[in-house]
Amino acid sequence: MPGTKQLPEPGEMAPDFSLPSLRGETLRLSDFRNRSNLILVFVGQPPDPRIEDLLAGLAEGARELSEQNTRLLVVLPLNQDQPAAWASLPFTFLSDPEGKADRLFAVPTPQGFYPAIYTIDRYGEIYSADRLLPGKLIPRPEDLFDILQFIEFQCPE
Repeated sequence: MPGTKQLPEPGEMAPDFSLPSLRGETLRLSDFRNRSNLILVFVGQPPDPRIEDLLAGLAEGARELSEQNTRLLVVLPLNQDQPAAWASLPFTFLSDPEGKADRLFAVPTPQGFYPAIYTIDRYGEIYSADRLLPGKLIPRPEDLFDILQFIEFQCPE
């Protein structure tokens, strides 16, 4: 479509952004470069209930995430509060009240944005991009762990 911004794809560098965390600090995506692999989860607006299941599965594998030198960032849309059920999850929650990160990574809808999940290596390169359009299956935690193992195989320290 003319005038439509392309979303980042695997093989490209992830565009940088900065957002406040729910703990009050401002984080930049580039803060993690050369330090950690990332799973970047955009919850979507309105929130997609499948994301809650994914986050629960990833929380069960938190030790594996740590072993794969991976941080998980969850981007909450448009002033959405962190759901109470997520309070105990070992992830970093970011607030995107103006939708600036969503606009960089997610497909817009009339109500906001579709959910999206990106896996990014510690150098900032995108390895996978899942945009949860209607009818698209959400990746399983095991799928994301497999991608992280591949990243570690390709990019050993």
